[in-house]
Amino acid sequence: MIEPPLANPRGRLKGRAFLRALPWLVLSALLAACGGGGDSGASSFQPPGGGGGGGGGGGVPGPVTLSGTVTYSKVPFSATLGQGLNFAASAPAPVRGATVEIVGSAGLSVLTSTTTNASGQYSVSVPGNTEVFVRVRAELRRTGTPAWNVTVRDNTAGEALYTLDGQSFNTGAASLTRNLNAPTGFTAGSGYTGARAAAPFAILDAVYEAVQLVLSADPNTSFPELRVQWSSRNIPCSGSSNPSFCDSSAAARARGEIGTTFFAGTSPRQIFVLGDASSDTDEFDSHVIAHEWGHYYQSAFSRDDSLGGEHSGSQRLDLRVAFSEGWGNAFSGMVLRDPLYRDSFVVGGAQQDGGFNVENNAVPGTAGWFSSASVQSIFYDLFDSAADGVDGVNLGFGPIHTVMTNELRTTRAPASIYPLVRALQLRQPSASAAIGQLVSAQQIATGSDDFGSNEVNAGGDARNVPIYPLLNTGVALRVCSDNTAGAFNKLGNRRFARIELANTNTVTVRADIAPGSSVAPSDPDLLLYGAGVLRGTAESLGNGVETLTVPTLPPGSYVLEVYEFSNINPGGGGRGDTCFDLLLTLS
Repeated sequence: MIEPPLANPRGRLKGRAFLRALPWLVLSALLAACGGGGDSGASSFQPPGGGGGGGGGGGVPGPVTLSGTVTYSKVPFSATLGQGLNFAASAPAPVRGATVEIVGSAGLSVLTSTTTNASGQYSVSVPGNTEVFVRVRAELRRTGTPAWNVTVRDNTAGEALYTLDGQSFNTGAASLTRNLNAPTGFTAGSGYTGARAAAPFAILDAVYEAVQLVLSADPNTSFPELRVQWSSRNIPCSGSSNPSFCDSSAAARARGEIGTTFFAGTSPRQIFVLGDASSDTDEFDSHVIAHEWGHYYQSAFSRDDSLGGEHSGSQRLDLRVAFSEGWGNAFSGMVLRDPLYRDSFVVGGAQQDGGFNVENNAVPGTAGWFSSASVQSIFYDLFDSAADGVDGVNLGFGPIHTVMTNELRTTRAPASIYPLVRALQLRQPSASAAIGQLVSAQQIATGSDDFGSNEVNAGGDARNVPIYPLLNTGVALRVCSDNTAGAFNKLGNRRFARIELANTNTVTVRADIAPGSSVAPSDPDLLLYGAGVLRGTAESLGNGVETLTVPTLPPGSYVLEVYEFSNINPGGGGRGDTCFDLLLTLS
């Protein structure tokens, strides 16, 4: 789920403990956690960094090798669909690519640092006969080429970074091993009784997988900074009858009222993750994390024109939302090499989950360009090697990545299934026919331009096609906004028109409520886009008339978005079927 603008909806569809006895550490709200294997003893898990106890260790002999393995307790889903997470089957999984620091036991200096490998192992040279402890930071960090910077933080504690600290020890004079494990904190029959140390590292591991998939297509990728905000206090927003619509202020998020797991295209980019144990935790829902990282990918490397908001595979959606969410679902399957998307939650204290198979060609509801289920099926079948139904395509991720980062990013049309398919067919001529079969099977027109100009599937309302009717000067074009499929981001809420400029012009568009319609309280709104960039907006005062003027637009294709404002009200009560006559003037 991506975050729409402020105040708009964002729906979805996730040894012994001790605290070092130093007053300033106690005030930083350390979270207790169990220690790792080997002879590492206890460890502590905490949002901010914090040191250990113990004194110095006499003279310093030559350096010694310190090595070990860092793991987190990974919780799988129950083998039975619908029964949620199976904590009884938890097992150690490697913490891959994370930063490991060797810290002086006073907690004031980092002696050296390294990164765990793909097996969760680390090895460093440290001074002998020195009191230290091992700290694992919930971060993936690399400079140079390729490069990335991912951190998992607590949005309810000032965005403090999560760390896992081992017990202090003396390095002595010989090589030694210190293993650390981040446990779930879950006790059978009692729920969470300890710190949920595994959560940040489970999230981090899903991100690690996503990064590796992109690197498989482009080994030199530089990833913009990403902050993942997780807290056990992250809940659906309070004080709202509809949890998909929340107070999106920084203060609300600092309280943990995030509504759902979602991506925010802020600077730096962020993913907020639910963690409330009584309702919905997403840290072990790897598909959910990978889905949101898919929106990060769009923001960082491609393009996402989605409005955000509540959605499902059975709904008829605005085609920009359908494309974005279908991509996110399919991308999660690509990352995890698993088409079965599952999302856990808690009802009455019992684990449950919902989900779907992104490869399922028998999509729920009506197939088409407005269905996220159709889009995800096409994406995953383009990627995978399994032949099912009409799927005879096996492109892997590379060709998809190429189109997503080139043609899809620069198209003059809104980001949708049409520019993706067109570019893939042009770049993969030997697979063009097979790609066309996949698309046709989802009742989407093939052989089209980026605007889907030959589309005939109207999704139940003939006025939905053509999707972008041409608006010419001096000729009125009627478009109609309705809320039959739902509100805010559903098919028909917002209609489009295409404007083609051969020269640089000042563009003026007037929208008048169609004759025979009641004016009050009609409120037409107009937005003009070029290549996904908003070039101008106009909001009326509810008198059935609106005029938009945008000066000195260069030649090219532009898309006008038109809607009756009440039909995008997620609370319902919209005006419903409301038609406007558009008139274009160029000067």
